Amino acid sequence: MAAARSLVGWRGVAYKVALDQMLLMPPLTVAFFMGMGMMEAKTMAESYARLETCFVPCVGAAVLFWVPTHIITFSSVPVAWRITWVSTAAVSWTVFMSYMNASEQRRELEEASG
Repeated sequence: MAAARSLVGWRGVAYKVALDQMLLMPPLTVAFFMGMGMMEAKTMAESYARLETCFVPCVGAAVLFWVPTHIITFSSVPVAWRITWVSTAAVSWTVFMSYMNASEQRRELEEASG
């Protein structure tokens, strides 16, 4: 983490964005879909099946959403406003993730009913 603080300018921005996308986004996406499955009383296998269906589209969308968001965060948003900015973005992202989960849930119900 000290290395991230020592990088300044666009190089530092790129480093922080890459860390977020490579280290945080994949496990948090897995946790979201597995957690939603548990809250919906799905088995681990059912939850994993939903994760398999949704992971790649969500990762693609996450890159398109979070890379520009974090570029703006680390390059333009004053430090005092970063929590507010990122929290607002996170609410928007959670709405998208919930939409993806609900869409897959709807598809599963239609498939099960024939």
